[in-house]
Amino acid sequence: MARKRNVKSVSDDVFLVYLSKKAKLLKPSTLWSRFSMVKSCLAIKENVNVKFPQTIAFLKRQGVGYVPKKAKVLTAEQVTKFICEASDEKWLLTKVCTFGIYGPCQRDDLIRLTVDDIEDNGRFLIVFLRDGKNHKSRSFTVTDESCTFQPCNIYRKYANLRPHAMESKRLFISYRNGRC
Repeated sequence: MARKRNVKSVSDDVFLVYLSKKAKLLKPSTLWSRFSMVKSCLAIKENVNVKFPQTIAFLKRQGVGYVPKKAKVLTAEQVTKFICEASDEKWLLTKVCTFGIYGPCQRDDLIRLTVDDIEDNGRFLIVFLRDGKNHKSRSFTVTDESCTFQPCNIYRKYANLRPHAMESKRLFISYRNGRC
């Protein structure tokens, strides 16, 4: 930002110009995050640690009346209905991913899962999550008890479709038209 416009020093006015241009395109929550990111970079790289009161006042004015969109959350009944009624031909991979609910798993936890991280003893599955977000390993159990859609059987169906000669150990691989 500063190099493009030949700005020699960073001030409240510079931030106001930058953010007022961005305010035409971005939501107030995004403006706050941009301000925070640039301010952090300045503190780390340029050793600039200023409060920027006019910029903060501007950001607060931008947020007046703004109502953020809420994420839509599926109910337990909707998840069960999807798993029971959706075609395995098309949706088996997505159905297997739902066992992350038992964890609870974040997207990155599921992406890092390998075939060696799931232990199937016939009655239930033990899922090992290694080096998660907080750099701690953990595990959880998935059972078919008290569940109408039997998540262990869904996993087994997916695991049986996985090619045996596959080089990658990743659990989730491309799945289309009933084949991995």
